Amino acid sequence: MKLKNIILHQIIRENEDDPELNCSDHNLIHNETVEEFVEKLIKIYSSKNPTFGSFEDDSVNYPFQLKVREYLKKLDFLRFSKESMNILKKEIKTPKATGGYVVFVHYEEKKVDFVITAMLDKSTQFAVDDSSLGIEKLKTLDIDKLARANRINIKKWDNKPVVHFK
Repeated sequence: MKLKNIILHQIIRENEDDPELNCSDHNLIHNETVEEFVEKLIKIYSSKNPTFGSFEDDSVNYPFQLKVREYLKKLDFLRFSKESMNILKKEIKTPKATGGYVVFVHYEEKKVDFVITAMLDKSTQFAVDDSSLGIEKLKTLDIDKLARANRINIKKWDNKPVVHFK
């Protein structure tokens, strides 16, 4: 797997208030931890038996596909992710929808490009401080409970517009 771009943004929504965006202003630095995170995300996504879908023909009311196309032409991942977050902000106004973290990933595997977007929640985990043998509470991204994500196989999409959803 070759990681090309990754960005993490946040949607904040308490109760049924309007959602607020906390968007990053930069791509994440590619390091061993980030690459391990992406590999686990791909593995978890693939294990969830994703269904196949396609984009709607109505790109005015369903503009995400246009944002993907614009990104692939201009290669401005930050802009693509922020514009996609604004689309998501409008959609998340439904009752009972909550916020969370949204990760955008562009990677290549076996000479095929993929764009994955996934919404993740935080969970509480516990860690051990080896020097003091104390227990500390950590907030972590709950990647194991991946519930909302999509992955676009760019090669297949160019040939036939099919998107995988979970």
